[in-house]
Amino acid sequence: MTQVPFLKRRVISAARPVRSRADRPRRTRVVHRPVAVHPSVPITPTLARWQLDPRFVPYVERLIQEARRQGIIITITDGRRSIRQQRDLGRRFAAGDRSVLAAAKPGWSFHEYGLAIDYRTSPPGALASVGRLAERLGLRWGGRFGDPVHVDFGRQISIAQARREAGVA
Repeated sequence: MTQVPFLKRRVISAARPVRSRADRPRRTRVVHRPVAVHPSVPITPTLARWQLDPRFVPYVERLIQEARRQGIIITITDGRRSIRQQRDLGRRFAAGDRSVLAAAKPGWSFHEYGLAIDYRTSPPGALASVGRLAERLGLRWGGRFGDPVHVDFGRQISIAQARREAGVA
């Protein structure tokens, strides 16, 4: 079966407000849902929403392109996080939330400096393939330390150096 070129799609995440339960006061929360984007749309603008460090962006673009050549679609689910978001994630992990695979201490995550992404793949079983590809490109894959949906810039820069550059250390 041949694919029609204009029907090929790339998936990114987009935030869309979703109403909470009717019995609660009227509030909205943001839920990230995949959105199909035509391949002619440049990759860099889609990465801008994740507020990644400019040194890390070319590596992520290359990872997405190489995975696409292998028939794997990468959907980025998380990029830069605030210290508060990292703290909340750590609390969920400590409480046994199974949706959180791992969480660094606040101040010690590459996510806080825009030097990491979390992702999912289509097909779902391609996490390890993307991880090996990331390692070939000079990135560090979280599957080596129990977080297979994570890729960071840890082979290029240490977390201590990232903290110094951010004025935290």
